[in-house]
Amino acid sequence: MAILLVSGYGLYATVLWSSRVIGTGRSAVWFCIGLLVPLVAGIITFEENAWKYGYSLPVAALVCVLFSRQRAIVQVLGVLIVGLLGAFLESRSFFAICLATVAIYLYSSRKKGTTGRSRANRLRPILVLSFTFVGIYIAGTRLFSGGYLGDGAQAVTAGQLADGRSLLVTARPEWFATFSLMEEYPWGMGIGTIPTLKDYLTAAKGLADVGIDAGGPYYTDYLFGGHFKLHSVLADLWVNFGVFGLVTGLTITGVILFGLLRETAGGRPSTLAIFASLSALWFVFFGPIMSNFAWVMFALAVAHARISAEHSQDGGERLGPYDARDPSLVSARSRLDGV
Repeated sequence: MAILLVSGYGLYATVLWSSRVIGTGRSAVWFCIGLLVPLVAGIITFEENAWKYGYSLPVAALVCVLFSRQRAIVQVLGVLIVGLLGAFLESRSFFAICLATVAIYLYSSRKKGTTGRSRANRLRPILVLSFTFVGIYIAGTRLFSGGYLGDGAQAVTAGQLADGRSLLVTARPEWFATFSLMEEYPWGMGIGTIPTLKDYLTAAKGLADVGIDAGGPYYTDYLFGGHFKLHSVLADLWVNFGVFGLVTGLTITGVILFGLLRETAGGRPSTLAIFASLSALWFVFFGPIMSNFAWVMFALAVAHARISAEHSQDGGERLGPYDARDPSLVSARSRLDGV
C-alpha cells in the first residue's frame, strides 16, 4: 500500500511536469495509451465486463482530447455516445459521469452576459454542480429502472430499489461499515492489518443499521477477507494510514473539486478536465484504491495544471516554456493542450 501511495504521487508529478512541457492533452493521450496497451495485449484481463473495469475511462478521455478542438456539439455527442455505450454495458456510474460532464460543459461554455465577482457569481458553480448531481441521479435511476438502457441494468437496479431504499445505500453500502469502524478506531488500522472477528462484527453492525446483511461472500471474502478493502479511495487511505491518509485524501478531493468549480465557472471549459475530475471524485468515495488511485492522481495533475495555467494567464506570467504575453505563443500552447 505504501508503494501504491508513492507511485501515485510519482504519476501525479510526471503528468504535471509533462503538462507544462507538451501540454495537458498530449500528456493525457500518453497516459491513456499506457492504460490501454496492457488490456489490448492481454497482460491485464477481466473475468467479466472488460469495458466497465478497463476500457471505459481511457477511451472516454481519448474522445475528450481528440474532439477538444471541435465544435461544442461534436464534443457533447462524443461524450454522450461513449456514455450510452457504457450504459448498455451495465456501467451505470460511468454513464452518469458522462451525462454530468455534458451538462457541466454546456453550462460553463455558454456565452457570459455579465462578469463580476459578486457572492452570487461565486456560489453559482456550487449550485450548478449540486443540481446537476441530483438531477442526473433522479433521471439515471428512472432510465435504468425503466429498462431504457438495457435489461441487465434494469434487473440490477430493480433489485437494489426493491425495499424502497436509496440506490446509493444499496449499491454502495461500504461507507456504513467504514463509519462504524471509524467510531471504534478513529486513528485507523495500519498498513497490513488483518481484520479480526471484532473488526468484522463492528463493520457488520454499521451495515445492519441500514438493513444490509454482512454475511455474504462479498463482505467476508472481499472487504474483510484477510485485509481491509473498503471500496473507497478515501476510506482505504484512512484505514491504512490513519489521520495522515484521511487528510491526504481530503486534500486531493479539495484540489480536484476546486478545479471542477473553476471549470464550471470559467468560459473555456475542458471536457477532459471535467470528466477526469468527476470520475476521480466518484472513485474517492466509491472506488477501490488499488484499481483507481492512478486515475485519481491523474485527475489531480490535470486539475492542478489547469489551475496553474489560469493563474499564470491572469498574472501575465510564464506558462512553462511559453510566454502568456505573446499571443502567438499562447495560441501555440492552446493547440498543444488540446483541452
